[in-house]
Amino acid sequence: MQHTILVVDDDRENLKFLKGLLESRGHAVHQAPNAQFAASLIHKNIGRYSLAIVDYHMPAMMGDEATKLFQEIDRDLQVITISGDDSDEAFERNLKAGAYLFLNRNISTERLFSIVESYCKKFQERKVCFSPSLALSDAEKFIRTFNMVGASNHLAKVCELIDCYAKSDNAVLIQGENGTGKEHVAQSIHERSNVSKGPFVSVNCAAISESLIESELFGHIKGAFTGAIKDRPGHFREANGGTIFLDEIGDMPLQLQVKLLRVLQQKEITPVGATAPIKINVRIIAATNVDLEKAVAEGRFRQDLFYRLNVLPIELQPLRSRPEDIEPLVAHFIEEWKKKTGENKTFRAEVVQALRGFPWPGNVRQLENIVCRLLVRVDGEVIEYHHLIENLENASDSPEVVNLLESYQGLRAEFQHRERVILTEMIKQTGSLSKTAKVLQIAKSTLSEKLKTLGVSINKTIREEGV
Repeated sequence: MQHTILVVDDDRENLKFLKGLLESRGHAVHQAPNAQFAASLIHKNIGRYSLAIVDYHMPAMMGDEATKLFQEIDRDLQVITISGDDSDEAFERNLKAGAYLFLNRNISTERLFSIVESYCKKFQERKVCFSPSLALSDAEKFIRTFNMVGASNHLAKVCELIDCYAKSDNAVLIQGENGTGKEHVAQSIHERSNVSKGPFVSVNCAAISESLIESELFGHIKGAFTGAIKDRPGHFREANGGTIFLDEIGDMPLQLQVKLLRVLQQKEITPVGATAPIKINVRIIAATNVDLEKAVAEGRFRQDLFYRLNVLPIELQPLRSRPEDIEPLVAHFIEEWKKKTGENKTFRAEVVQALRGFPWPGNVRQLENIVCRLLVRVDGEVIEYHHLIENLENASDSPEVVNLLESYQGLRAEFQHRERVILTEMIKQTGSLSKTAKVLQIAKSTLSEKLKTLGVSINKTIREEGV
């Protein structure tokens, strides 16, 4: 793979030298005589440069300031600063600015090649595109038979409960955070039940005002109250012979909970304004994101109703507890987008990896929203990591941005871990800091400061000579 490397230096001879050197190894080189011109190149080529090699001493803008500027444009850009000044102050300023490495200009050609190749390899690893496996696991195959998407053991167990509960006509209570897919579970139970040919009526109890909820659920007769200009059947009669899904049941007013209890006990409803009850045959599935046992203890939910609803319980874990479901879901959303638009888009593997580490307070619904936002807003075929960050910048204090930035920093941490391993091994082999610094062609003080930055301590195994 040919890599494109950006070289930034105000000295023409240095530019010419590095260009010839890097092109001799098959790399493409873009040159910039100053930081401002380099910034314009990075703007046009976000995500393209495998590496930027930046001169530290430039008249208009020093290397550390240039590094900050470049990484504001492209957060993923790997930057190496190169200079004849190997003072501790220069080293510290550049590392704090975000440079990945600070090299002495007198470094040997072979050593420079080795460093460049290692960074290009890292870039190449990060640029692998997300490619979901075509061979589905047994869990994925089983879950898909329920018109659901995932690969976790938890979701497979939920599907087993769905299959079991579908054979019964008892009430089902689904508990879980918002966005975990409670309605999908309810629909799947209905589709596998003996009333599958009947209607499936979904009601959000929290979305109906307290004054109207009784009429909405049980119906009313003409003239029952002001505005009741004709009879209305209500959701329970609309669901007769099928299933009614009562979402957000934990928000139902206490006075209505008494009437719902009667429906469960007597299998009959009384419309508002009516004097005689009406028999119904409806499978009831309720769902809530409220801790109903706690609500019962606090007097906000009737204990007898809780026991009537909680005959067949299902508890859906939040998405953060089942990261195995992230990749199948992302693949599903991309495929749905392709079916709708005909556009063939994909994500970098590192983007999906970052999504796996996010806590998803909004669960599957939030994941779908973010994936769809990226598919709509990004013009290119490949969605990069910086696209993910950019599309959340308008909510920089939100938990999702904080976590994604932490994931982003995790990529840097991975690189630093590799550096720690390499440097530690080199010091063990040479036996001292002085010899290691000589091999790296950097000052001993620079190496010492680097080790402190990486958290490497000097001990009996790694001994410091001449101190």
